[in-house]
Amino acid sequence: MSAAVAAGTLALAPTASAKAPNIAMGYDNNPHAVWCVQHLINDWAAKWHVDGYHSRPMAEDGIFGNWTDYWVRRAQDAWMGGDADGIVGPATGNHLIEGTQLTGDTYYGGAGHYCYYLIPTG
Repeated sequence: MSAAVAAGTLALAPTASAKAPNIAMGYDNNPHAVWCVQHLINDWAAKWHVDGYHSRPMAEDGIFGNWTDYWVRRAQDAWMGGDADGIVGPATGNHLIEGTQLTGDTYYGGAGHYCYYLIPTG
């Protein structure tokens, strides 16, 4: 019995091959995933003083609202040359997770770290 329980538990554990769903306004978002988006974009905005910000422009509340949508689109504009749709899919996720030079965050960003399992990458 314990082997069956252990096997079931292993099947539920996140793996590097697990594909996280897209994150956007109006989606059924995981609040932890939204927090990761907010946190990593805040890191980028503060590090590079985007739009004159020297601090973190968004509340990191796990709610994908208008201000989060604005900042996702703002980041997409900067990172992907104007292809801004407000959806954190694999292309935007790659910038957030793999682009640690953009955010400066190697604790939450980067392969295998906390946000890696919550933000879609491709």
